[in-house]
Amino acid sequence: MQKMKLLLLSPCLGFEKQLIQIIMRDEHSMLKFYIQIVENAIAPLREIFDLLSLSSSYPVLIHCVGGKDRTGIVIALLLRVLGCPRMDIVRDYAISEYHLGSALGGETNNILLTENSIKSPARVMHQLLQYLERTYGSVQNYLERHVGIPEATVESIVEILTR
Repeated sequence: MQKMKLLLLSPCLGFEKQLIQIIMRDEHSMLKFYIQIVENAIAPLREIFDLLSLSSSYPVLIHCVGGKDRTGIVIALLLRVLGCPRMDIVRDYAISEYHLGSALGGETNNILLTENSIKSPARVMHQLLQYLERTYGSVQNYLERHVGIPEATVESIVEILTR
């Protein structure tokens, strides 16, 4: 099974908790963080979409520490190119906070799962998708023009996931 690289690696070992508290301080900070991911995680995004375009990669599990930031962005991009309405994607993303909250109720040794880091306000994902569509015209244009994913790769993913 091929492994997909993380979209963002923490170069600040030992400072993760403080970094998360700054990044996840409020919706504006979260949106800025998400925009940094979509603008700068080009190689990992390209690798993920390249793998998703191969039927031999399936079944596939896409995840990160909490499953809502990097994973949420990748899934939102996928759902958008599949034609899923923006508001459905936003609602799906917002549900993450509820489910991640149960992780805090139990014992967790993960310092990245904090009360602030599990927040997934619908407005943040909505604004991220709006940003991509305003800046690039569409998520598909973003993937093709900014990330450098060929149209054929996107079409292959759509074909595989809509069989």
